[in-house]
Amino acid sequence: MSKRKCKCKICKSELLIDEAYKVTNEKGKNQYYCSEKEYNDFLQEKQDKEKSVGLLCELLKTPYAPPYMSKKLNIINKHYNWIVIFKTINAVADRIKFAIENKEFTNDSKMINYVFAIIENNIMTIYKKHTEEQKQLKKLFE
Repeated sequence: MSKRKCKCKICKSELLIDEAYKVTNEKGKNQYYCSEKEYNDFLQEKQDKEKSVGLLCELLKTPYAPPYMSKKLNIINKHYNWIVIFKTINAVADRIKFAIENKEFTNDSKMINYVFAIIENNIMTIYKKHTEEQKQLKKLFE
């Protein structure tokens, strides 16, 4: 048994190497996590974030996420997880497209504010549906 210590890449807690979940990255460097579940949840969140940003960039017809858009997304992410944000963007995609095509904005930040007003006005409804779906799935597996 090794007494060497390592740090979890996600939560930064101290672990013993024997107890940690080890992943070797593409460069051959070992990375340690508290558990396999924590690592998989981290990967899922990362994929959900990429899907959310990608869909929003597609709707706004931009090749990348402007810093102001990223800032607004991160503010929303403090209260809702990325899958709820993605589902909300997907649910209001038609309204966002309509607004972008039919309204005139003096600059990009005003357009982004308008789009986020649409998202923020609908995210609670999607959040409630998502939590209800999660409860039903949990009951199904019990």
